[in-house]
Amino acid sequence: MAYQDFIKNKQLSDFIRYGVVALIIGAIAILFPRYNQSQYRYSLGDKWAYDDLFASQAFDVSRTDEELILAREQAAESIPLVFSSAPFSKTNMANDLLSALEIDRIEGTFNQELTTFVNNSIKKGIIANTIRYDDNTEFKLKRNGSKLKSLDSENIKTQSEFLAALKVKFESVGLTLPSSFTTDDIPVSLELNEEVREQLLQKSLSKLTSTKASIKKGQIIVAAEEKINERIYDTLNSYFAATSKSQNNTRSPWLVFMGYVLLTCLIIGALLLYLRKYFNNVYLNTRTLLFILIWPLIFAYAVFLIEDKTNLSTYVIPFCIVPIIVKNFYQDRLALFTHIVVILIASFLSREGYQFTFIQILAGVVTVLVVDETRFFNLFFKAIGFIFLSYALCYLGLNIITHGNLMEIDWAKYGSLIFNALLLLLAYPLIPMLEKLFGFISSITLAELADLNKPLLKELTIKAPGTFQHSLQVANLAEAATEKIGGDSLLVKVAAMYHDVGKISAPQNFIENQGNDANPHDSMNNFESAKAIIDHVTNGITMAQKAGLPKKLIEFIKTHHGTTRVEYFYRNQLKDHPEQEFDEGLFRYPGPKPSTKEQAILMIADSLEAASKSLKNPTGQDIDKLVDGIIAGKIAHGQLEETQLSFQELEICKSTFKNLLRSINHVRVEYPDEKK
Repeated sequence: MAYQDFIKNKQLSDFIRYGVVALIIGAIAILFPRYNQSQYRYSLGDKWAYDDLFASQAFDVSRTDEELILAREQAAESIPLVFSSAPFSKTNMANDLLSALEIDRIEGTFNQELTTFVNNSIKKGIIANTIRYDDNTEFKLKRNGSKLKSLDSENIKTQSEFLAALKVKFESVGLTLPSSFTTDDIPVSLELNEEVREQLLQKSLSKLTSTKASIKKGQIIVAAEEKINERIYDTLNSYFAATSKSQNNTRSPWLVFMGYVLLTCLIIGALLLYLRKYFNNVYLNTRTLLFILIWPLIFAYAVFLIEDKTNLSTYVIPFCIVPIIVKNFYQDRLALFTHIVVILIASFLSREGYQFTFIQILAGVVTVLVVDETRFFNLFFKAIGFIFLSYALCYLGLNIITHGNLMEIDWAKYGSLIFNALLLLLAYPLIPMLEKLFGFISSITLAELADLNKPLLKELTIKAPGTFQHSLQVANLAEAATEKIGGDSLLVKVAAMYHDVGKISAPQNFIENQGNDANPHDSMNNFESAKAIIDHVTNGITMAQKAGLPKKLIEFIKTHHGTTRVEYFYRNQLKDHPEQEFDEGLFRYPGPKPSTKEQAILMIADSLEAASKSLKNPTGQDIDKLVDGIIAGKIAHGQLEETQLSFQELEICKSTFKNLLRSINHVRVEYPDEKK
């Protein structure tokens, strides 16, 4: 039944893992184009970096959307204002207007002069105030049929202009306009004919085409090293649009899309195979697998948004943030491999060409080499300087190869590279955030936890000073050995400082804290003493969880004694009651056994430090015998079988432990035997 449950859980885990991979690939695939992208990369103002380009087919150079809009606006402005005569008698208009001006009260020659002015103005044309025009506007009068007659716009007046002219005439003879006279009393003799004007506009627009030039097959489009001006740029865009359209007539856009998907599957598949072979613990854990796979997805979308939605360069994207963060939690190899996968997928979406891929991969290699510690901000800032330098020099070298001189280099790109380097500083706050999200532990957090002012360590120094000194010695031993085999030395050092915090609950039960005080074990039997000793592990786990220590450190507390026995009290029980049967498990730590190299080294260092205290004036041979014996005992009892610690690494650790313990215990000089 248990086996069946194991199989079911494994199948469920595999299903979830494969589902995560499929979702990541699907989310990236959405961004891929459904058509063939041009193999040429060019920008307005740059030089054409390829050989002479000839048209492989005839095509038209299309106007841009902005050019079409401007042409339509110009066509609309060129259409004349078309008027029709008002459907009223001009004589009646004039009489009504003169009546409103109270012409009967006017005597003499001004009466005749005013009548003539009104009749002429109406005849030449009075238009409504609402009609807007400028000095260049053409006026037309619609006659019978479809004929249009040109009008002299200088003689045509709006109602307001006519009213102003009347005021001037009246004032010239000392008269004033009737107070009740307004523009409403002025008739409109020419009415705007919108229908005819719209017909003229549509006729003009129909002559507009989306084409501004035609290129014949075999005609040169751009010469090698020729500067790309607006005309050439528009011609290139139209040419590649035409060739892409002709290709799409014979090639399925979905096949193009599937080609991108296939390549993405190959890249992600290579990453999965790499994880399965060298980082199986990452591959089998859905959460850590998602942490690795999420980077190609994030940066694919970043490239898509930058390329399609903004005018920024792709070089502003801080791709090197990937190896910085991944290296913080895993090894250099995985950080670099993940970075290469990110760049390969991003290259499908970028228009920067092979230069982009080359520069980014090289920058990733430099990042893995120079970024060692993110917890020290000055070192981290210096590493970012090296990364920017690699970007700058690589970009310079590639452009010198392309252009052959310094004058043609796009120096503005260096602004993008500087911004890129500044964005790498985001790795510093991102590391603790991702640490909480994915359950990792970073060097930044470890450095903080190593602070002796942390509540748990401070309590240990006060309540169990002997245990604290023991923990520091174990930390030094474990750190040195772990560093020699290339393990996480900072992790094992901090773990060693916390591994015995459970002794705070009853420090007097442990010999290093007793001094000259009475030994509590004198009043206990062997079972009670064994339980008191074993409880420091379970108490330590509880205290560590309450203090919010990372799970990775709590694992060290659980495993630092593995499933070994409390040997002293176990042997006492056998000695005192040889005839009595008892459960050996009562003298055994609950475990589990160490599962990593670092946990195994801590277990050995803990046992060695404690055992070395029992040696009185040890010689070098005594130290060597102690180290060999304790490590052999751990192996014999199967405590190291799950740690993947090789015999070669174990020998390196042995040598390190022996050298350090000799220094710690002040080994006396070994004299040769005196000759008799």
